[in-house]
Amino acid sequence: MSRWGPAANEDAHHHGDLRRAIVQAARELIEESGPAKVNLRAIARRAGVSAAAPYHHFVDRTAVVAAVATEGFRELTHCLDLAAEGLEDAAPLQRLQDAP
Repeated sequence: MSRWGPAANEDAHHHGDLRRAIVQAARELIEESGPAKVNLRAIARRAGVSAAAPYHHFVDRTAVVAAVATEGFRELTHCLDLAAEGLEDAAPLQRLQDAP
């Protein structure tokens, strides 16, 4: 590829789902060192893409952290739904008390 085309690193690590790879890399970094210490350059490095790659899907670092939080809330909702299975007819307080 010409020197003005995509970086070799980007071609080698094209995931087919760059957004997902960036969110996963951000999540790992947040778990390791907390959200305050995470930056887009580190996220890109962890995902194996160029420093500019996260900007293809996210405006800034805050947007990436928000995507990680959104994913976490979806997972929490899923876990709560699984825990509440079979308790649909119970009163709300009873559902909370009976949940594993």
